[in-house]
Amino acid sequence: MSELDLFYGQQQYGIKPLTTNYTDSLYIRAFNMLYSGTGKLFKNEGNGILRTSFSQGNALYAFDLFKAG
Repeated sequence: MSELDLFYGQQQYGIKPLTTNYTDSLYIRAFNMLYSGTGKLFKNEGNGILRTSFSQGNALYAFDLFKAG
């Protein structure tokens, strides 16, 4: 996956599509959204998915749709 664009109803979630490039290690925004979408951002809690595993394609994408409207 190189780009993910999410719509809720007819409204786009976020300002721009979520883009990744795992080959060049450009995936931190997606990894960060995993924590924000599950409510674990800035907490001392894990989710069982390590950054190294995420970069190897073991990825899960989470979105907090309550913020979308």
